[in-house]
Amino acid sequence: MKEGVTEFKTTCPFCGTAHELASSVVEPGEEPALPGDGHVTLCVRCGEWAIYASDAPGGLRKPNDEEYSMLADDPRVRAIRKAWAETIGRVTEKKVAER
Repeated sequence: MKEGVTEFKTTCPFCGTAHELASSVVEPGEEPALPGDGHVTLCVRCGEWAIYASDAPGGLRKPNDEEYSMLADDPRVRAIRKAWAETIGRVTEKKVAER
């Protein structure tokens, strides 16, 4: 398994996709961390942000208003979403259009 990638089963609270792996986004020099309650993740399938919550069904919950605001203000979050939209998001849009 790649460094920084961990087996961690969750289900997206938006699209219901089951995920089996998690990876951390860290600053240069920081060690990868296991996801924990309150950490943020991006669903690779639908591109929505979710919050790790061990007490939530599937281990993830939708962000609340305060968390959405925090996410919108974080340049790292915007860069990650942009990268998703330019890669996986385009592939997903193409598949939907072909149906």
